[in-house]
Amino acid sequence: MKTAQLGDIFEYQGVLVEVKWINQGYKAIGFVPVNAKPCECCGETKHWDVIESSPNFQEYAIPVQTIKESKRSR
Repeated sequence: MKTAQLGDIFEYQGVLVEVKWINQGYKAIGFVPVNAKPCECCGETKHWDVIESSPNFQEYAIPVQTIKESKRSR
């Protein structure tokens, strides 16, 4: 089963998103597009709230590899 934590980045329905909040009661994951900007008309930012164990999250959340800085000195 796919899981998510705060700050995780993944692809959801073709959009690169970042987890911004988690409701622990139902393990609802809240995420927004990376570098999201508010709508010029209404001022809201597109976001999703999805239950982690739901078929929507399990099917459409696609892991992406991120770059991590090496602790090794240059």
